[in-house]
Amino acid sequence: MEIKFAESIKLKKSKSLSLIVTFVFFLLLCQYNLYSAATIWGLSGAFEAPLPGLGSGYSYSMIGNTKTYNYNQTLGSFAEMSVIKSSNPDDLNDKIRYNGKFRLMTEGMALPSVALGGYNLNMNSEDRVFFVTCEKNIMTTGTSMFCGMTRDSDGNSKMFYGVGQSVFSYFTILGESFQDKMNVGLRITPFQGVHIDVFKMDISNSESDSKINYNIGLISSF
Repeated sequence: MEIKFAESIKLKKSKSLSLIVTFVFFLLLCQYNLYSAATIWGLSGAFEAPLPGLGSGYSYSMIGNTKTYNYNQTLGSFAEMSVIKSSNPDDLNDKIRYNGKFRLMTEGMALPSVALGGYNLNMNSEDRVFFVTCEKNIMTTGTSMFCGMTRDSDGNSKMFYGVGQSVFSYFTILGESFQDKMNVGLRITPFQGVHIDVFKMDISNSESDSKINYNIGLISSF
């Protein structure tokens, strides 16, 4: 009786260990796309920084007193456009803006994905901003690293960069430096195609708005 009981305990432990190993292995191999959400500026990416991934869908964000409505649409498997409208009670000159990006290279085993794009394409030349961005995902750890550069009409260039770490496939801890601001927060993906960003902007500036910002969207990524 004691021998059968001991064998039963060993069998249960073995099954439990197998389930744990299988679950961890599944999480490590899970497809991880940081870019499967719209930024607050329209094009898909991190909180502010654009990334090479493409997506179609809708998003809504609240940054301070500014509400932003956005629609993204992919053009085949190589380009993305977005139409964005902001509403701020302190600014009566908000206009509809068009943004776009073109993916030059998809991610490979060793090479990152790369894209070119621009913001405010329908505005005056002094309002337009162009960028190049690249991203590399490490699937086995759920880590994404990205960097790029923006350039305005005056020829001023600024680097941006960031990193995201996926946790159990439903959460991503994300930090980025964009336009001289350091932003940190959490991206929640409760279901495929749904994202909720909760983040703080410009954390290195003690005089910045202390409000927590959020961005909610429905989007499919490519």
